[in-house]
Amino acid sequence: MHQEQINASQAQCEICKQVLVAGSLRSHILIHAGRKEHLCHICGKAFLRKSNLELHASIHTGEKKYRCDTCGRRFRSLTDINKHTRIHTGERSYPCGLCDKRFTQSSHLKRHEMAVHIQARPYDCRYCGKAFSQKQNMEAHERTHNGETRYLCQQCGKTFVDMSGLRKHQKSHQSSQPVKVKVEDIEQIYSVK
Repeated sequence: MHQEQINASQAQCEICKQVLVAGSLRSHILIHAGRKEHLCHICGKAFLRKSNLELHASIHTGEKKYRCDTCGRRFRSLTDINKHTRIHTGERSYPCGLCDKRFTQSSHLKRHEMAVHIQARPYDCRYCGKAFSQKQNMEAHERTHNGETRYLCQQCGKTFVDMSGLRKHQKSHQSSQPVKVKVEDIEQIYSVK
């Protein structure tokens, strides 16, 4: 058996330790068994389901045929635009069974349950060992160790390891307060003597 029961609705794959909705574990196991039958002829990535391959193909074509009527943003799939629409409507259809929080997407609920209630932290920093519940957070953290910067401020050229750092910095450009410049700095710039 390739599972360890976490709770009634979740199971953990014994092979990769990923926690899944209990009903999806069976199809997940096929990934480890190498039974992905639908192959992308452009990049070689394989999929269990033909529908997933078809959705993946739009990455290569850049096709985004679904448009949000509210903001104009475009999406590759009907599922993606439906998820997005909840941002505008405020609909939160996914309640947490362990607290009073509600979420717009099932993936956000799952992420919340993993981080807050299960406290699973399967992603470890290879530099310091700090554990994270999400791979993307661990990767952002690792960039603080290796100095890799991915996010560039278009106004001043300063770079940041994560988007939150960039956003925080960008607020400094939006400040309505006057910028204070020392007289000696101006003299240095213009070589005033």
